[in-house]
Amino acid sequence: MRMRSLFFFSLICLGVAEAAQDSNNCESQTYSFGAKALTKPGFDQRTQKCFFDTPSGLKDNDLADFNHLSEGADVFPYEWFMSLKSLNFKDDDNKSTKAFSSEMDKRFGFMQAHSRDSYKILNGKKRRIKYLMPYVGLSASWSTQTADDKKILHSGNVGDSADAYAAYENAEGKFIKEDQVIKNVVGIDGKNYKSIRMVGTNCALCHSSEMTYSTNTHYTPVFRVQGGPAMMNIKGFFKDMIGSTIVMFVKGKNLENFLADIKQKNPMLSHINPQKDAAEVKSHFCRNVAKQTQQAGRGGEFLVAAAKVCFPSMVISLLKASKGDTDRMFLAQDALRSTYKLLLNKTYGFKPEDNIGHLEQRMNFLAFLSSGNNPTILETVSAFNRTDAFGRISNQVLRTDFPVDLTAPVSLPWVWGLKYMANLHYNGNSNSVILRNVGQSLGLGAMVTSPQLDSTVLVHNLDRLENLTHKIKVPEWNDIFADVLDKNKPEQYLKEFEIITDKATLNRGFKIYQQECQSCHESNRLVGPAGILREYKMYPLSSSDGPYSPNTDSRAALNAIVPVKVTADKTIAFEEKIFNDVAGIKARYYSNYAVTEKQKNEMEFTSIRGNEFFRDTYLGSEENKKGNNYGKIEPGNGYKAKHLSGMWATAPFLHNGSVPNMMLLLTHESKRPKYFNVKSNEFDPIHLGFKNWERPNNAPCDAKNPADDICFNTQQKDERGHSMGNSNQGHNWGTSLSQAEKMDLINFLKYLPPEPEYAWESQTAY
Repeated sequence: MRMRSLFFFSLICLGVAEAAQDSNNCESQTYSFGAKALTKPGFDQRTQKCFFDTPSGLKDNDLADFNHLSEGADVFPYEWFMSLKSLNFKDDDNKSTKAFSSEMDKRFGFMQAHSRDSYKILNGKKRRIKYLMPYVGLSASWSTQTADDKKILHSGNVGDSADAYAAYENAEGKFIKEDQVIKNVVGIDGKNYKSIRMVGTNCALCHSSEMTYSTNTHYTPVFRVQGGPAMMNIKGFFKDMIGSTIVMFVKGKNLENFLADIKQKNPMLSHINPQKDAAEVKSHFCRNVAKQTQQAGRGGEFLVAAAKVCFPSMVISLLKASKGDTDRMFLAQDALRSTYKLLLNKTYGFKPEDNIGHLEQRMNFLAFLSSGNNPTILETVSAFNRTDAFGRISNQVLRTDFPVDLTAPVSLPWVWGLKYMANLHYNGNSNSVILRNVGQSLGLGAMVTSPQLDSTVLVHNLDRLENLTHKIKVPEWNDIFADVLDKNKPEQYLKEFEIITDKATLNRGFKIYQQECQSCHESNRLVGPAGILREYKMYPLSSSDGPYSPNTDSRAALNAIVPVKVTADKTIAFEEKIFNDVAGIKARYYSNYAVTEKQKNEMEFTSIRGNEFFRDTYLGSEENKKGNNYGKIEPGNGYKAKHLSGMWATAPFLHNGSVPNMMLLLTHESKRPKYFNVKSNEFDPIHLGFKNWERPNNAPCDAKNPADDICFNTQQKDERGHSMGNSNQGHNWGTSLSQAEKMDLINFLKYLPPEPEYAWESQTAY
């Protein structure tokens, strides 16, 4: 009885879980060379035992689902996607363009999907499915469809899923190719809709990585790291897709060929008249862009209204837009909206009486993407491995009329070790997995579709993706590189990939790790109702805010907290605005799909996380948040120092990706490269990073050269002399070590096992 009372007392009394860690008998792991880790297991209040977990990794159907499940952020019609020709990707003779959907691995760094086979369980039986898209992180879904699979269970037909498949096994066990172009569906509101397949992205696109290595032989190994930061250019992907579409509008022959290709591939769309339809779309676009972007006077307006071709100045505007100069196109959003809708109707034969659901809103969103950023705001160049995710999501969802500068790009984060991480994101600003995931889906293109906060967000799919993320293992060096460490296969064995495992070397590396890294990057503060969430230490943004600041670029934390301007004279705290708005979307979904309290708690991981919160990590929080025993934070903090196991697979380093490899991170800030290239995924096992980062003669970035968007400029300032988010200053720990000491530390970091809640199967051997 006394034990049971202690259990319930721990759920409500602030600080009990943390205090329990100081007195529990859970032992830190002992390394093979005799030293002990600082990190202890949590003492699980539910079982009254020390807590360990061993994530299994993703394989088979789990991996296929992670790679392709839709988040509801599918933004481009599938038939358009498959017939679009790239504006920038041309054949070897540079004479004609190739299909936009081809060779995305070479152009944008996308990973080819090794498997697309998964299944749904219906009435206790596995029904096979094959996902539609061939690249990791590309998804496809029907534009209108119920989202929680209840209809599938009722009908027994996997084809009733919100996700679109290449093929599926029906209730009779027959494998059916899903080649419908337009599907009649019943929405959550019980109304009939016409639905089409849409293509978009999911979390795997940014959080799956691949590394290569060049040898002196014909053997070129490729290594995949589940949950790793992708060396991928998501901005380049959308820029080429949108630019290729817009420029096609003014090149009649290109548009005609595009429509002819769609018609040839899809006999159901026999109504398409390529020549006539292309001429009508082009004429419509030219007239409407001219009306919006040109000050022509009354006579000029008459000419514009009668025009059937694009004026030369318009063509110049479009070509500039295709290269990122979108000032003129930002003024033409209405023209873009109406043209996308016209092309949609011409492609699919929709009539005014057809109920196409929120397809019209999806075309509006495409127009929003196509018009580029508001020309009044600043933007830091971001391409491979980085993006200003918080800024883009914030501007798209919360700050539509009063956007903030996009000057806080961050390196794409790794996502292993999320389940028992108390505070999420680089700046530790929330504990909520579902609010984070809903926000991410909105940032990728999911939309709010009604004043009641209905949306295209697929929360059930997000929950599945979250649980799959929890299975991802912290990468283990000897596991990832097993193929090149097998001495029984001399034709592929690579000595440079070996960890030096003699006790003396590991002890030297460990002692340096203790001196330089451990006190910041390991934490025994275990919180939450069960006492098994690990709350990592938070550090000040700059030395003026407090000691032990990494003193690196502060934009990622500061841009986010700018109050949200909702009218010209009214603002709302960012913390309040984002929490309430995203929570409202989530609550509406729960209501629409009759999600039970038990299901909500499971989706929100309430048993280990407690109540959801969002916090301002710079202004601070005097009290623990929402009745939890964690969430309090000192003013001026904004950096979270995570455990370093597996960090060797996460270059470039620092939250903004401003340092190419670990050896350079252990070099004083004054000697780090001011300019370097970010695109190569050829791994450097000696210095821990990627090769081919150096620029000939240390040449500065050339902002006028579109091909130079791979260049990282750490010196970039705005016209006011303020940082543009790229600084590589700070984090000078370990920089005074000798070269030999740095190599010992790097060797130990390859070896370093994770915390007990993310243990490897063989962790006891370490």
